[in-house]
Amino acid sequence: MTDRPLSPADRPLLDAAERGDLDAVRATLAAGASVGARDADGTTARAHAERRGFPDIAAALRAAEGQAGQECQAGQPG
Repeated sequence: MTDRPLSPADRPLLDAAERGDLDAVRATLAAGASVGARDADGTTARAHAERRGFPDIAAALRAAEGQAGQECQAGQPG
């Protein structure tokens, strides 16, 4: 159900969001993980964080989504 294969950085992002590890979420995003990556079930890291009750992680991912959207609108890769 993914739009593209997961990059090596995407799986750690999804895992970090599921376990509530904000530092790891930030590190994986900085390492190039896609904030829009989806696991095999089609679930994003933000959705995992929201479902598991990690609002700080969901907020960080929402901010990263907004930043990625602004970069795409400016003609830069997101």
